[in-house]
Amino acid sequence: MNLLRLSSVGLCVALAILLAGCGSGHPASGGLSKNEYAAAVTRICSATTKQAQGLVTTSVGDLLERNGRKVINLTDQEIRKLKAVSPPEGLRARASRFIASVEVAHDRLVDVVQAARNRDDSGFERSSNALSQVSQRVTRAANIFGATC
Repeated sequence: MNLLRLSSVGLCVALAILLAGCGSGHPASGGLSKNEYAAAVTRICSATTKQAQGLVTTSVGDLLERNGRKVINLTDQEIRKLKAVSPPEGLRARASRFIASVEVAHDRLVDVVQAARNRDDSGFERSSNALSQVSQRVTRAANIFGATC
């Protein structure tokens, strides 16, 4: 497998899941409502997606090999922004689990980028599979409170 020409559907899906989003909300008195929190989370994810899309030059493998550090920095920023949004009282535990999942996905992304930079095909495949699995957990955790990320 040549990492420069890699266009693994699984990795594309995992990155899309990790960096994607959309949503809606409505006003509430006091703090954020569930819908407002979901909308804030998905806006953050959408912004990250847009920025990451701007880094793609030829393929996912090329993106990770050449701009992997930039993608990692984007997810670092995304995590900080997600942590800065206060969920409503009834969603705090779910939001905490969601953010923990995003942090694990970030760690797996670091592994994928490192393998791409090292041109380690088996490590890249192993890390990509792990990222794909945790990215699915991120999606499920976000969907529980109405967000897409």
